[in-house]
Amino acid sequence: VVVLAALLLVFVATHTVGGGAVSLTLDFQPPTRAYHLVAGALAGEPGRIGLSSGQVTFDRPSVSFVLLAGLVMAVAAAAWLFIVSQFRGLLGALRTGAPFASTNELRVRRIGVTVIAFAFGQAVLAWGAGLFLEHSMHADGITLDTHFALDVPVVLLGVVLLALSAVFRAGIELAEDQALTI
Repeated sequence: VVVLAALLLVFVATHTVGGGAVSLTLDFQPPTRAYHLVAGALAGEPGRIGLSSGQVTFDRPSVSFVLLAGLVMAVAAAAWLFIVSQFRGLLGALRTGAPFASTNELRVRRIGVTVIAFAFGQAVLAWGAGLFLEHSMHADGITLDTHFALDVPVVLLGVVLLALSAVFRAGIELAEDQALTI
């Protein structure tokens, strides 16, 4: 259902009456020789433009691109729905007064692994799309630059969640030991 809804939304947004547009944020390197930047009193030499970024917009993208984008959106939505369902189960267990249950440790670990996988998946997807665009899109005087950019704070959040699951595991073991103590 999530896959079909995402595909339908993307297709309707880009191919209905009037069409739609797809905008991609790209990093690019303009040729230094094409621009002569003078900063007056700031510097004695002309300036250079380094790595820049901007948006490129395409009207009426191809159906194959729309289907691929819809599939990617569906996978991302499914990952977030999985995280939300695990979090809801965790909160429900905490409300019932059972914080140190093995299911809670498993839920926190699943959330952590999913967050890390999502960050890596997004980085690989963006890198792959950049590589594809480097070879398929040509602009006079501009060189596209592709790099692997991992969202480090999101990965660290996943690592913190994995550490929290280890704390839950220790709490479970302490609760079991306390239950056996007379």
